[in-house]
Amino acid sequence: MEVIWFPILLICLLTFFIFVTAKIRSEKVVSILLLILALIILPWKIIEFSYYAITKTGTYPIEISHISYFVFGVIVLFGIKKLFFTAGIFSFISALGYIVGGVASPSTGMVTLEFHIFIMGIISHFILLFGGLLLLFKVNKYNLREFYIPVIAFVLVLVFAYLVDQKVFYPEASGLDNLVVIKLINGTILSYLKLDISNVVVNWIVTSLIYLLVISVIFIVNLLNNKIFENKLNNTFGIGILALKQVKIYKAGPNR
Repeated sequence: MEVIWFPILLICLLTFFIFVTAKIRSEKVVSILLLILALIILPWKIIEFSYYAITKTGTYPIEISHISYFVFGVIVLFGIKKLFFTAGIFSFISALGYIVGGVASPSTGMVTLEFHIFIMGIISHFILLFGGLLLLFKVNKYNLREFYIPVIAFVLVLVFAYLVDQKVFYPEASGLDNLVVIKLINGTILSYLKLDISNVVVNWIVTSLIYLLVISVIFIVNLLNNKIFENKLNNTFGIGILALKQVKIYKAGPNR
């Protein structure tokens, strides 16, 4: 009972950010919010993971959410339009996975992580959630064939995790069995929920269902995006630092 507040907090925050996203109408506000979120998360995570690498006191960027911090930050900052859907999906699914994991097994993160890391995890994942929602539902209508790009990207993340597990990358990394992405490639995801189920077939069935669920979410979000933008124009304000500079130049031009 002592951790019941955590899933309640996660659900409340999820509801709040969905509500806020739905209420935003201004293209300019969307663009500015995305830029702010990217400017927060990218430098933060570069510094954090650099510190871990130097001091050997933390983890390496292996988890899907770890990859999402950099994918979202770089794609938004540089305004890479063809990858907006991929950045949005990575961010959204990373945050959604964090929320589902927190609701299903609230004690896992709270018990195993130091308090400040636990709090930073909440903040960083909800930055991903808000950024993902904005990219997916407030920027552009994405072609249905763009569904394949994040699917391929997720497969590459799993391949990377497998190579890490085989010590091809980060050979000095420890505690890999505690990472969700490693549990996914090893078919041991049920252990995250503290379930003592050693049956290999059952574990791999559940793992396969999670793979299928991720692909389904990507497809459904793509369809929902197309439905929302049926009677709505793409954001013409522009996303990223370069777009912001162009706006400033454009505004300054007539005054010369």
